[in-house]
Amino acid sequence: MGKRRFGHIGTKVKDISQTNAANSGVFDINEVAILVAEDKWRKFNTQDIEYLVISGGGGSWNGGGAGGYYKTNTVALQSGETFTVTVGNGGSAKNQGGTSKIEDSGGSVIDSGNATMVGGVRGGSPGGNGLSGNVGSGGGSGRSGGTGSLGGNGGSGTNSYTAGGGAGGAVGNGSNGGGAWNTGGNGGSGVGFSAWSSGAGVGGSGGNFCGGGAGGSTSGNHSNGGSGGGGMGRPDNQGHNGATNTGGGGGGEVNAGNAGGSGMVYVRIPNDKTLTATTGSPGTGVDATYRYYGWTGSGSFTV
Repeated sequence: MGKRRFGHIGTKVKDISQTNAANSGVFDINEVAILVAEDKWRKFNTQDIEYLVISGGGGSWNGGGAGGYYKTNTVALQSGETFTVTVGNGGSAKNQGGTSKIEDSGGSVIDSGNATMVGGVRGGSPGGNGLSGNVGSGGGSGRSGGTGSLGGNGGSGTNSYTAGGGAGGAVGNGSNGGGAWNTGGNGGSGVGFSAWSSGAGVGGSGGNFCGGGAGGSTSGNHSNGGSGGGGMGRPDNQGHNGATNTGGGGGGEVNAGNAGGSGMVYVRIPNDKTLTATTGSPGTGVDATYRYYGWTGSGSFTV
């Protein structure tokens, strides 16, 4: 290859999920100027971080609300750049949970991969089917449970609409409502990330996240939400909300519903490094390997 005068060897990145090798090349001075102006020129001083995103759990109806979807990744971020943290709210009764995410200064979600971290879907109505989760867990229902494309499936309710199904959690299916005591179904199990929650000192329920909410019933015993903050289902409209900062789904009620739990965003870096600035008052902590940051509400950080 002939030498380019005023050329430069470096990396240009439109999608920071790509590796340096995939974006490497030789660019002339005009190309460099354009990329710098568009803030797409990656300098060599980057910092690897790991992150965990938990979205808000879905609100319930008769069927329990599904646990919010979670994701972990490692990505190299540009030093000196500020990133925005959004923590998804738990869905109110009969509504989907909010999306949690980390965005760069250009408004792009970092390393979004093949799925957006959407909140858990709501539970089904007393006579209706549970919703399916596009990239999460399925909602419980008053008739037929929803299907989770990545998380667990929702359970089905009784034909008489007196006991709703439990919603799917991050890794477990919700159970069906009914039985001898006409009880709502239990919520599906969530997923454990105890190192992250204990490292930052905030979030989770016993180190678990994204449990499915239990189904409601008109009589009988209470039903249990899935591990990871799923709300309890009870008769007589006494169900429980999903636990705060777990992404757990709301517990079902026959004629009403409960809110899902809000989400979390975690970042960890090698313990000899620090983030240069943060907003949103994240919880922090250090172990033998990592320095942790955990946001219970929206904020930002600078690498």
